[in-house]
Amino acid sequence: MKCRVCGQNKDGIDFNQWVKQTFTNYDLLVGDGDVICDDCAFWFDQASEELQKRVGKDKPQRMQNYSHFILGGEWIPVGKGDKDKMKRLLLDGAFPELAAIAVSGQKHLVFRARRNPAGQNCGWVQFEEQAVWVDQDKLRNLLDVIERLYKVFSKAEIESGKYLLNRVYQYGIEKWIIDDKALLKYRKTGLFELALFLAKRSENGDERDDSDNTANDMAGDTARLQEQIPNDDLGAIRERDQIGGLHKQPPEIYQYSLFEITKPAGKNRRGAGTV
Repeated sequence: MKCRVCGQNKDGIDFNQWVKQTFTNYDLLVGDGDVICDDCAFWFDQASEELQKRVGKDKPQRMQNYSHFILGGEWIPVGKGDKDKMKRLLLDGAFPELAAIAVSGQKHLVFRARRNPAGQNCGWVQFEEQAVWVDQDKLRNLLDVIERLYKVFSKAEIESGKYLLNRVYQYGIEKWIIDDKALLKYRKTGLFELALFLAKRSENGDERDDSDNTANDMAGDTARLQEQIPNDDLGAIRERDQIGGLHKQPPEIYQYSLFEITKPAGKNRRGAGTV
């Protein structure tokens, strides 16, 4: 008999009787057999007592709810919130022979994951539905920069490269330019997305206010909405005339450069906007 999932000649359960109607990843199966072997079926278990023992839960667990690593031949399941452990497994010592990191907790990942030779310092990580090639030094350096930025900026800002100006001032313009430049060639790559997922803001894993603060900062100061706009703020539109109206013929519109925009706001002006 041949396994439909891994393609190896092994005994197992009849595949058509085992598979559920909700399974749609037939294109990812490498075998053309008519069974699923015990080794492959293990990773699809919806009520695993072995996983229950490993993670110390009081009832059987679903395999897809966890990330899975094999390091030195040992299977190590990891809960979604334990990013410190994931980082240690990926960065400390030899690279895992298998690494499948769950984001949604809704997809079976291990059967998709590529195996790595033991004792390497790089290898494949199945990060949700994408296979990511990871070099330990590159991932470590990316994490250092992202976690430094993450102390001030949100993950949405770091991912998009669009930062709130008041946070740029808080971080330090020169330091921000250097750190964001280090991310430019990695944005929109799997390695960048993996590093962003693993990044933590604090030692205790407190990620609160990551998005709420961004919305609050963009909301502005409603108390100043009724203030008269100073003439210098109207410069990019048109100047105010002596009786408070606007000239019919506007002056030449001036487009501020990035470095003029990012000068700290004056005492009576907010550093609103993004760069």
